[in-house]
Amino acid sequence: MRKPLATIPIRAPGTLVPVLLLAATPAWPATVLLPEGTVIYAELDEKVTSSNRIGYQPDAHIWRDVTVGGVTVIDAGTPVLVEVSSTSERGIGGQGSSIEISAISVTVGDQVIPLLGGYGQQATNGSTASTAMSTAGSISGLPIGGFGNVMPGRKAKLEKGLIFNTRLPSDTYVEIPDDVLPTLNLNPPAGLTVSVVHQEITAISTDLPLSIRLCGQEWSNDVVVDKVNDKSVSPIPAAVISATAEGDCHSARVTVELNALRLHFKSGINRFSVAVSGVTDEVVLNVEI
Repeated sequence: MRKPLATIPIRAPGTLVPVLLLAATPAWPATVLLPEGTVIYAELDEKVTSSNRIGYQPDAHIWRDVTVGGVTVIDAGTPVLVEVSSTSERGIGGQGSSIEISAISVTVGDQVIPLLGGYGQQATNGSTASTAMSTAGSISGLPIGGFGNVMPGRKAKLEKGLIFNTRLPSDTYVEIPDDVLPTLNLNPPAGLTVSVVHQEITAISTDLPLSIRLCGQEWSNDVVVDKVNDKSVSPIPAAVISATAEGDCHSARVTVELNALRLHFKSGINRFSVAVSGVTDEVVLNVEI
């Protein structure tokens, strides 16, 4: 919708100066592109167990804003359509149960955006395993210390607050409101980005390798994990392997002891915050314990 500019009548002595009414033409596209494979995080708002029937739709929402070019395209908190896609009850002879949920879509305005991916848990014969079903690479399974011991025939369940990743199956154009202005930031990039170096993890790894990029701040070798799954923990120090300056940014490789993290991890999706130079970033990881 075009919005007229405000006009101010200017009066000179004895005259009336006519004012031209102009229309403001948006200088940004009415749609933005979310590329195929874009990762979108969702969070369960209720517990789901293997007792729920296939097709049951538990409440869930977008966990983190989805932004493109300074515009928030999908707000955190937006409801996500999720359904139970597979389930099996506990069987005889100690056979465990399983449960899987699949993300279907998220609605933005009048637009329904399809999603792929989900999450599942299987409990069989004294062990449990959780699996992120999305193929997006930002979450991966990480076995830590073998499987935990549970009673045979355990009921599989996905707890309220579980975060799982979904992805867009194709390039998707999303309409944005006329009153939303994208922001062009001409300042040097600032902030902290932390990611797991998955390709360096092996079955015998005792440390979790992390890649760090810090911009707009002075680098400090005091890198710690200070929060796990939204709970503050005694700082877990990271060993700095290397750190190099690149203009206003620093790139570093660090490692964190897996045994120290394991004390706070649970089987399934875990989140932990890495702090350096007064800023933090959150890492999301799927873990098998």
